[in-house]
Amino acid sequence: MPTLKNQKFVKPKKKFQTKKILMMDFFSD
Repeated sequence: MPTLKNQKFVKPKKKFQTKKILMMDFFSD
């Protein structure tokens, strides 16, 4: 099931992206 594998792989990436955006916001202020 490649879809399940993809979902598992995308989830942490999205979490990391949000963290990155939060950091950028922090440094931007």
